[in-house]
Amino acid sequence: IGLVPLVCDQGYRFLQTGSRVDARIYECRITVFESHETVHSGIRTTYLKDFRPTLAKTFESHKLNLIRSLKYLLNPATWLVSSQMDIPMEETLLHIAKRSLVPFLELDRNNEAPQTGLA
Repeated sequence: IGLVPLVCDQGYRFLQTGSRVDARIYECRITVFESHETVHSGIRTTYLKDFRPTLAKTFESHKLNLIRSLKYLLNPATWLVSSQMDIPMEETLLHIAKRSLVPFLELDRNNEAPQTGLA
């Protein structure tokens, strides 16, 4: 959502599923674990709030409100994860979003061009 950030290791994730009217906002931080042989990435998420998107209160406007209220992230990476299927948000969609985002962020960390399939 919005411009490509300078640093993609922290930001916000908006989640929305099928019949659910409300969307959920999480703050996410990327952690890197290095061992002798490999480097692993993980995503730590913290629930912030629920909101109901409307024509006047879009995902973009909520991102701007987060930037104004939480000033420690000036240009945060922000992703919208939406599913047309009616699946549990916490138990399923959040974990799918984490798994699909880690390879994208590893490309960014290696200064490779990220794929445009994730928003």
